Amino acid sequence: MSKVIDLGVLVKESLEFVVPNGDKFVIPGNISTIFTMKLSKYQQEIGELEDNEKAINTMKTMVLDILSLDKNQTVDMNYIDTNLDDLRFLKAIIESMMEHIRDISKDPN
Repeated sequence: MSKVIDLGVLVKESLEFVVPNGDKFVIPGNISTIFTMKLSKYQQEIGELEDNEKAINTMKTMVLDILSLDKNQTVDMNYIDTNLDDLRFLKAIIESMMEHIRDISKDPN
């Protein structure tokens, strides 16, 4: 008899973003470690930048990467510039995603 460890129980709930135009982006509950490290690198870069324009552009790129996790939606930088060109929106998406990742990593299962 073998011991079975069902990794399927580790998959967490998805995270959903509804943007002001009504579009919905569903971010899966399984986030790769590579993607997590990528977001951490972006955050470090933003903290080190003294140029606000570069920091905002990095935030937009970060949001683009986050929303691109929804494989059922097509999003590009033009979409971000048209629909999410507000610092509050960018911050809300980034902070919610980082909290989502923290919740996943803290789960004892």
